[in-house]
Amino acid sequence: MTHVPPPAEELRLIDAELWQLDARRVQLLARRAWLVGRLPQIPQPAPLPPGFPPVPHRHEATGPRAQNVLLLLGGLLLTIAAIAFTLVSWGNLGIGGRSIVLGAVTMVALAAPLPLLGRGLRSTAEAVTGLALALTVLDAYALHAAVLTGVDARAYAAGASAVLAAVWSGYGLLPRAKALRLPLPAALSAAQLPLLLGVLAADAGPYGISGALLVTAACDTLVALRAPAGPVRMTGTIGA
Repeated sequence: MTHVPPPAEELRLIDAELWQLDARRVQLLARRAWLVGRLPQIPQPAPLPPGFPPVPHRHEATGPRAQNVLLLLGGLLLTIAAIAFTLVSWGNLGIGGRSIVLGAVTMVALAAPLPLLGRGLRSTAEAVTGLALALTVLDAYALHAAVLTGVDARAYAAGASAVLAAVWSGYGLLPRAKALRLPLPAALSAAQLPLLLGVLAADAGPYGISGALLVTAACDTLVALRAPAGPVRMTGTIGA
């Protein structure tokens, strides 16, 4: 048989439970205010009056995401325009004009990710960085094709890969470029080639090739052991 307390006792129990609910509500509101302070960039919806059902969340494109898409499309259009210019007008330029065009475009592409990072457009900065690194490879190839035609291709590739690895490492270690995830793994990837291409250019034979591979793998192992978790360690592990 169910026990029904007297009205005075039941009223006391109800008041105690309501007091506990109010205390819990105050605790949750304080926690919510702290979380809002930790994430100021996320807009918070206004609290609903009591009795209103919760409104389902709808995913909408945020401002930074829309800016990333627009800038990425702008970069693609710029790349298409550069390719069209190359196909139409490249043959009419001399060596000096080609060097000026390639150097200017490369410098602009290398400098562009820094202000993009400052505005929080990280994905666009990474895309532009990839384009800039590809342009440096194109610069190295154009230098050999236009100026250093008499240099052995394997020896030039060994030296160019070493220079590119050093340049990309220096670029990735700049204070404002450390947030970029692409330059350092790309530099480590380029560093796999100099010793191997060098011994191939010198016709060192199988022992020279094996020694170059072992030294390169040892360096990759050292990087994989000392680098923090991330793309650099992954690249070093794959290289090792």
